[in-house]
Amino acid sequence: MSIFEIAVASRLWASRWEKGLVEDETMSIGWLAVRTAATLLIAAAMVAALQVVSQDTTTEAAGAAPPIVRGDY
Repeated sequence: MSIFEIAVASRLWASRWEKGLVEDETMSIGWLAVRTAATLLIAAAMVAALQVVSQDTTTEAAGAAPPIVRGDY
């Protein structure tokens, strides 16, 4: 399971908890912690994905030739 899948599953679980399981102040604080952690995990996964994409485009922008693929002459 990727970090993104874990984050999305946590976020969905937090949404379900918000809809019916928040009964007292302690659960409310726990819900807030879970929701915040899930949101931060999603943000971290998105930043990691953007870094991978920007690395690829930065290499091409720097003038490096794209890799030669077999059959590409």
